[in-house]
Amino acid sequence: MSYQHLTTPTDVSFTTPTDGICHDTYRCICHDTYRCICHDTYRWYLSRHPQMVSVTTPTDVSVTTPTDVSVTTPTDVSVTTPTDVSVTTPTDVSVTTPTDVSVTTPTDVSVTTPTDVSVTTPTDVSVTTPTDVSVTTPTDVSVTTPTDVSVTTPTDVSVTTPTDVSVTTPTDVSVTTPTDVSVTTPTDVSVTTPTDVSVTTPTDVSVTTPTDVSVTTPTDVSVTTPTDVSVTTPTDVSVTTPTDVSVTTPTDVSVTTPTDVSVTTPTDVSVTTPTDVSVTTPTDVSVTTPTDVSVTTPTDVSVTTPTDVSVTTPTDVSVTTPTDVSVTTPTDVSVTTPTDVSVTTPTDVSVTTPTDGICHDTYRCIFHRVPTRAALPSDKENMLSKCARTYSLPSLTTVVI
Repeated sequence: MSYQHLTTPTDVSFTTPTDGICHDTYRCICHDTYRCICHDTYRWYLSRHPQMVSVTTPTDVSVTTPTDVSVTTPTDVSVTTPTDVSVTTPTDVSVTTPTDVSVTTPTDVSVTTPTDVSVTTPTDVSVTTPTDVSVTTPTDVSVTTPTDVSVTTPTDVSVTTPTDVSVTTPTDVSVTTPTDVSVTTPTDVSVTTPTDVSVTTPTDVSVTTPTDVSVTTPTDVSVTTPTDVSVTTPTDVSVTTPTDVSVTTPTDVSVTTPTDVSVTTPTDVSVTTPTDVSVTTPTDVSVTTPTDVSVTTPTDVSVTTPTDVSVTTPTDVSVTTPTDVSVTTPTDVSVTTPTDVSVTTPTDVSVTTPTDGICHDTYRCIFHRVPTRAALPSDKENMLSKCARTYSLPSLTTVVI
């Protein structure tokens, strides 16, 4: 009988963990203090000890990798579309959503979309989606942006009109308020958005507004007009917004503004979406919002707009997809499980040898250190023997060659 030092293939690398337990991604028998005895050695050992092949794996621990890996949305992320609030965008009217400021609509305030309002996407507006994320709009929802795309800002965000942007109100836009609230827009005021406004979503999911359109969010909600942009309010125009104002939208577009809404348009603002989300709207794709679809912004949604205007969604923002909206993964999005991924179980799970004769180290291997003492030629054998006992194997150092 002679002792045989077990060896491992030369193409396998070894690492020494810092926590004292070797979490490796190789198939091993066990772990000694410094390295892993790999599966080739174990196969060689089992060929001489066939009785060890019948060891079983605990029935309460299973590791399965389905061939058709699916990606699911966690149950705590939802998009909710309440039925009693609708947001619509007429052809030449922009609708803004507050970001870090909550906007409450009194129960007696309704916003409706006239039947003749359409939104079209201009051919010069492009939105790209990174290959790993796709958002699909349901077939019954279409959104179109007109050639005069408008950039909207939340109620507490100031929008500054760039030097080449004029603010005018078309003659066909009327705002109607109850008898105790009068909002009059002179016929010579129009709102015009330059036709060169484009929205681009780079690979890292950012929405950029051209250099002549910017959005800023000052904390004190101010309205700023560039020095070369004039806004004229006729002397006979009065705007009154009582706390419980009800606003009715006539057949041809009405616009209501909360009492604390200010709009400013700085000169260079970009809007950035979180890095892992993108929306693609091809030139020929239209999205229409049906009359029964409403969009609400939770009160805890915060939007940060620094000088370069970035929008950040907090981790507690819930997004719910309505029942008639489907989210699909494009065919070019794949989820791959790397071949070296290891699955570990808590330290109180027993370590066993699977029935295929190779120890798939999907469990955390427990190794008891050899007591510290003077180095002897048999130290390695002692460590291997200790490890063998962990697996209920006979001593690995007594194998006869």
